[in-house]
Amino acid sequence: FRSMSSDRMPTIGDICCTFNQKRFEWQRCEILLVNTNDVFLSYIDLGSTDLVPTKSIKSLNVSYFLNIN
Repeated sequence: FRSMSSDRMPTIGDICCTFNQKRFEWQRCEILLVNTNDVFLSYIDLGSTDLVPTKSIKSLNVSYFLNIN
C-alpha cells in the first residue's frame, strides 16, 4: 500500500484501502464523502461504512480492484 501523495486528496468514488480498526486488517474501500480531516467510506468486501482520518487512506495498485463488481 502506498500513502496518497501529499498533493492529492482522496475524492468521491476513489477505490483505495485503510486499516479497519474493528477487524484489525487492511480493507479495500470506496470513498463516499470527503471532509477536511476525515473521509466517509464504504468497505467494499464488508458492505459496512466508516468515518476515518484522511491520513489513513492508502492508494491501491489497480490489480487490487479489477474484480470489483
